[in-house]
This record gives sequence, structure tokens and C-alpha cells, in this order.
Amino acid sequence: MAVLKRKKSKYWYVVYRHGGKQIWLSTKTEDKLAAERLDLEIRSGIRGNADKKKLTELIETLTGQELPKTGLPIASVWDTLLQQPEQGQRKKRTLQSKKQIWDRFTKWLKGSHPEIETLNDVSRSVAMDYAKHIKAEGKSAQTYNNTRHNLRGIFKSLMFSASLKENPFDVVPTLAARHVSYRRFTIDEIKKIIEKAKPHWKQAIYIAIYTGLRFVDVCKLKWKDIDLDNSRMVVEPAKTERFAKKVVIPIHPVLKKILSAIKKRKEYV
Repeated sequence: MAVLKRKKSKYWYVVYRHGGKQIWLSTKTEDKLAAERLDLEIRSGIRGNADKKKLTELIETLTGQELPKTGLPIASVWDTLLQQPEQGQRKKRTLQSKKQIWDRFTKWLKGSHPEIETLNDVSRSVAMDYAKHIKAEGKSAQTYNNTRHNLRGIFKSLMFSASLKENPFDVVPTLAARHVSYRRFTIDEIKKIIEKAKPHWKQAIYIAIYTGLRFVDVCKLKWKDIDLDNSRMVVEPAKTERFAKKVVIPIHPVLKKILSAIKKRKEYV
């Protein structure tokens, strides 16, 4: 910070940086001593670790001038995030999940911190407040960690675009999540499920059993992926979709018989 004069101006200016930009504030006085006192009061506010909002109010009160708005508006965060190169590699459902987490956070902000207008205004204490809010709602450790992970990722992706000095969610700790294990179905249970299932579900269950594919991949299976003559199918599982990695799966004789009996009416099996 400094007290300087501009060419062709009779007033002294307090010069400092705000939001990464150099700001020239007119003190509206020709008295250098008075300008230096104003400069000293602003410096004291900064040294006193006044938060951004209070410091802005201090400067505006002392100078009678409104500071230019800086930072990425909360309303523009999602569109700006989608413009980041790495987001183009995300799957649609991954982005949908991330968007839901962001929307819940912004809804909470409006109710708990209506003064926050930009991404830059979100402090560490605000991030911790939200973490406490999630815990108070009784969310599982897995949901809590997933929320923290996604919000931290959003801020990390926009560090450069929003000129952020820190990621507020870096200070939010993760919780120890319990590993949930599930008992496998017995052969008798599988037989009962198949017995009760409708025809198209029976086909899906058989494909899952004999290929090991997840149901999301079974539902996306197309006839062009299946080579009955050579008893194999070539698929690109959703889990490895972003790596464009295809997997060759041999077709069991029992499954081949089931697939051969299905009428090819559509693109999907």
C-alpha cells in the first residue's frame, strides 16, 4: 500500500491490491497527512486480520466509495466449472451427482450465509460450518466424505479461474467410514429369484451371472457387442469407460443358448 498522486489530479490516492487487482482510491483530500492517516487505518485493518467483508466495509466507510466487486459469483460457479478441461472427461451421471451436491451447498449458503456472493467469500469457517450441518443431519460417514470430496474438488478446479488463495474445504476432515459387506445369495436363493422374475429380468440375471457384468452394463448391452459364432462378447464396462478400455468375455454354452433364443427386435439385448 502507498499514498500517491495521479497526473492531473489534485487529490491523494491510497493505492493497494484487492482481489488480485491494483486499486487507486481517491481520498478526496489535497492534504497528504490526512491521506496517510487514512492509509494507516486501512493498513491497521489488514494487520488486524479483518475478514474480507469487514475490511471492504472499513475502506468504503473511510473513503465514501464503493469498492469494485471481485470474485466469481456463486450463480456462475457451475457454468464456469463445466468449462474446465478436466470436466469434459466426466461421465454424465458423475456430473449430475456433483451438481446435486453443489445445489445443496448453495441452498444452505443462502439460508445460513446470505452475505456470501462469490466463491471467494467462502472461508474455512464457512466450510467447517457446512461440515457440521451435514453431520447434524445424520448423514452417513460415506455421504459426508463424498460431499466433502466433491466440494473440495469444485474449489480445486476453480482455483485459477476464480483467483482463489486457498481451498476452504482443505481443512474439513474426513470421517472414518464403516465398510459395509453384503452376504452372497445362495444357489437356492438365486433359483427362487429367477423363478419369480419376469422374462426380460430373467435374461438380464442370466447375463449377469455368466459374464460378471454389473446390471448397468447388462442394460447397455447391444447385439453388435455379441459374437455368438465365436462365443464371445466385447464390451466397454461403465467402470472403465473413461479409459476407453474394452473387455473380451467368453460366452458360456448355457448363456449362448439363452441369447440365441432371444428375438433381435431392437439395438439392445
